[in-house]
Amino acid sequence: MNLIIHQENNSQSPSPSDMINWFLNRQHALIAVTCLFYVVVLILSTSAHADVVSAMGDSITHGHGQVPYPSVLQQLIDGTAQKVKVINYGQSGERTDQGVNRIDKVLAQSHPNYIIIMEGADDVIAGLSPTSVRFNLGVMVDKSRGAGAAPVLGNITPDTRFNANSVISSSYNPQISGLAGEKNVALVDAYNALIGDWPHLNVDGLHPNSAGHRILAQNFYNVLPYSGGGAATGGGGGGGGGGGGCFIATAAFGSINEIHVEHLRQFRDQRLLTNKIGQEFVKLYYKYSPPMADFIAKHEILRHVVQYCLYPLIVFSWICLHSSWPISLIICAVLIFLTGIFFHKTRKIWYSSQNIKISR
Repeated sequence: MNLIIHQENNSQSPSPSDMINWFLNRQHALIAVTCLFYVVVLILSTSAHADVVSAMGDSITHGHGQVPYPSVLQQLIDGTAQKVKVINYGQSGERTDQGVNRIDKVLAQSHPNYIIIMEGADDVIAGLSPTSVRFNLGVMVDKSRGAGAAPVLGNITPDTRFNANSVISSSYNPQISGLAGEKNVALVDAYNALIGDWPHLNVDGLHPNSAGHRILAQNFYNVLPYSGGGAATGGGGGGGGGGGGCFIATAAFGSINEIHVEHLRQFRDQRLLTNKIGQEFVKLYYKYSPPMADFIAKHEILRHVVQYCLYPLIVFSWICLHSSWPISLIICAVLIFLTGIFFHKTRKIWYSSQNIKISR
């Protein structure tokens, strides 16, 4: 069956309406691509294994004889019945310039989905400059992203043993906060979480006691996706992670904080980044999507088209996040059917609005 299209007005160069006409006239190919895309995403999202959260740090992370916050974090996550393994990679006495080298081994050993980086207390004691700490932590963030892990930064905790609170709060921690903002990384304000009751939360002026570790664990738990209230930023091989990286959706909806963009980031963090195939898919997306996003952002009519195309994926991702894979598979088939109807109806409406006659 041949499709013959009569366009009443011809133009010399392609206009936006010509582009959309071309887009709609290929509805069967688009439906096929959409079907394939949903199937691939379903496979990726249901092949998840247990997440890994690595905690990189110094003696504060190690515990110094107390129940360390990574162990408490494991208990908090276990209470949600989610499959997550928290690994403590704290090493006593480590400075950030040493952590820069050790983090490669940590990433290679644990292949984490998320990595907590809280170092700098020993840098303060050794007299390393705040700018050096910021630089070293930035390298660690970049290495983590390059390995497909979403980094979470913790700033430096209080230190009354060496009377360092003043320099920590005025010099070091502002540098860490600036780094988190620059690289769009989730930041836990460990200092302010503890300083208010520090005399009752430490064992020696430098190391938190068990109660202090419970507070740290709760704060890190709150920014990880397992709590249901937050999503760590910056994963998936660079360029934004949970707080960024959804380039096409951001371009289409106009803001990185738009609710649909945030939902897609959660789907990426909790489903795609939990397995190696999904991580490779995200890396390819980060590599090729920015130029497309730039083009979309510059064309208002194209932004609306992409928005409509993303809505089925948004619904699909919500289903995958909140249901088992058999239910996801059934609803996937329904979505494919509805997507076909959507393209067919949209095509007819567009042709009608452009005075295009269709004969078969």
